[in-house]
Amino acid sequence: MPRKKFEETVYDPFAAEVERLAATTAASSGGGGAEMLVEAPQAAPEPPKAVPKPTPKVVDLPRPVPPPPPAPSSEPKPSKDNLELLPFGPTKRFKVTADEDEAYEEFILRLRAAARSKVDFSVLSRVLWAVALHAETPLIETLKRSRPPKRPSKNNHMAMAEYENAWVEAAIAAFRRMAPSK
Repeated sequence: MPRKKFEETVYDPFAAEVERLAATTAASSGGGGAEMLVEAPQAAPEPPKAVPKPTPKVVDLPRPVPPPPPAPSSEPKPSKDNLELLPFGPTKRFKVTADEDEAYEEFILRLRAAARSKVDFSVLSRVLWAVALHAETPLIETLKRSRPPKRPSKNNHMAMAEYENAWVEAAIAAFRRMAPSK
């Protein structure tokens, strides 16, 4: 025997409530044992409506206007000649490992204790930069005699450490040979 085709009926909460009320009314009225049956109207399922697809609108947008060129600044552009005239120059930065940072902080604390004054990274960097500039001639002579290896890839950490050590050795040799400051 073939199966009966499944028909979907939409649940109507009002019809269910009407059936319950009719059943309780018939039982409470005591109609001599006669039962009153009320059949709720069944709503016919509505076929799904086809939703029309929206037609895309073509809109002509205005072409973007390039921004105007920046107004000429009254401040001079940085160069080697006027760098000291500018309020702030370019920023110099570098990254360190956690061990290097800890060693640097301990070194700074020892310098602060000895000087009984605040010494921070920028002061120390400027001091070392001035010493390196003072030792430029001996440093160039040292580098001409014993060239450090070519700069390795940043990903090769061991070769980069050897490269930096070669520069440290060249700088130490140059500092030992430099003339005293006047």
